[in-house]
Amino acid sequence: MKAERVQQVLEVVAPLLAAGESVEVATFANVGSVSAKRLIGTAVVVGIATAGMFTVIARPRPMYVALTTERVLFFGCDELSGRPKKEPVMTLQREWLGVASTKKFLLALTVHVQVEGSDKALKLSFPRTTHEAAHTVIAALSS
Repeated sequence: MKAERVQQVLEVVAPLLAAGESVEVATFANVGSVSAKRLIGTAVVVGIATAGMFTVIARPRPMYVALTTERVLFFGCDELSGRPKKEPVMTLQREWLGVASTKKFLLALTVHVQVEGSDKALKLSFPRTTHEAAHTVIAALSS
């Protein structure tokens, strides 16, 4: 991730930090997964509504991820500028999280994060340019 984007994430996170809390890494990931049922449903609805003129593909939500000493914060991306939004979409305490599995693909590193009290893992897919930060996240959540 570009240094400029990392700086923007750090600026957004700074006012949200508690006393003694610091940011370990700021990165970008696609968060969540899209089921085959949702893919097909979305394509059919849009295809019918537009008489086949357009198609839409559902995909995981792109987000900025800030790993602090106490929490993991997820921020949405502004569609026009690509900057992180000011308010976090989701905040999870680090002690609630653990790495369930990791898979490396050609262009992405996928991490399934188990959230305490949930039967479903949170899927984070890190693009090739953020693999170094992804390994930092994996190591922090594995300990």
